[in-house]
Amino acid sequence: MIASAFIFFLALPSYSQQPDTDFSPDGMLVQKIPTPPGSTDSFFDIWPEVSISTNNPDQMPLHADLYVNDILVGQDQIHIVQLAGGGCPADCFASCQVDVWHPGAPPVMYGGNCVTLTPSGCKCQTGPIEMWPIQGIPLQPGDVLRLVIDPQNLVPETDETNNEIFHVYNNQTDFSNESGEFWFDNLQPGLANITPIVNIGTNSQLSLPLHADLYINGVLFAEDRMHRVKTAGGQCLGDSCINNS
Repeated sequence: MIASAFIFFLALPSYSQQPDTDFSPDGMLVQKIPTPPGSTDSFFDIWPEVSISTNNPDQMPLHADLYVNDILVGQDQIHIVQLAGGGCPADCFASCQVDVWHPGAPPVMYGGNCVTLTPSGCKCQTGPIEMWPIQGIPLQPGDVLRLVIDPQNLVPETDETNNEIFHVYNNQTDFSNESGEFWFDNLQPGLANITPIVNIGTNSQLSLPLHADLYINGVLFAEDRMHRVKTAGGQCLGDSCINNS
């Protein structure tokens, strides 16, 4: 069963100039959502992740198509990206910023660095940027996800060959804190930073949420909804793996 997806259309022209811009997908964050009543499928929200480098001060469409097993299941055709704050200085030595937004909403600001990536000059590079989720996508183990950034080629790019990424969904992941271990950093009497220690087993090519709740005497005291994990490089070599979190 393929979930229906809302498609937003934004009237933006193709660019006739040749800006020095590149969009490159980094991955996808996949988070399971509650199963609808009566359904036996597993549904997920999927956040595209993309790196951006640009020296173009104009507004540019930041669109994405998501395919599962070569079937288009969701689109983002509403978002816009723009270099902010005048871009990079002549010496290309500074921090920089790009803004991402959709009509009617305030921009989300992403910091980056000015770098010289091509002979044509300096660009602001930032990422990975986590785009808005494509929601309610049914997945089964073995499904192949394909993310395409700028699918209509509205933005001329330095490299037009790196706009797609493929990942295979699997559910062979396990988080365990059975040891009950924590790092304690005492700040002052009665006040401490507490860091959970988690055992992670995964071969997922996708980014997964790594969330935690902390209870003290049975009362919810703190939550962590920020962190994620994925296998570095998307695979293991022999008996050795590295996880990014």
